[in-house]
Amino acid sequence: MKARALASAVLLAKCEREANVPMFAAKLYEREAFRYIFAYGGTIADLKDKRVNNVPAAVANAHAITGELLGRLRNGNKPVEEAA
Repeated sequence: MKARALASAVLLAKCEREANVPMFAAKLYEREAFRYIFAYGGTIADLKDKRVNNVPAAVANAHAITGELLGRLRNGNKPVEEAA
């Protein structure tokens, strides 16, 4: 069986450290909205009717991560700014 390199990148949530691996520029911030979703299920869109703080910031954070992930998938796992 022929070995094949797997594309990977690190998405930091709580710590910031340098490593010799591709790193996401976007960070996954610990937010009440994300804790609520993991505890009770649902999506960010479901939170608008709940009493959860700072949902707009969680939406912006999720969009930043998703945008960077899609950009990396399109350009061979290079950081988006390097691909241009």
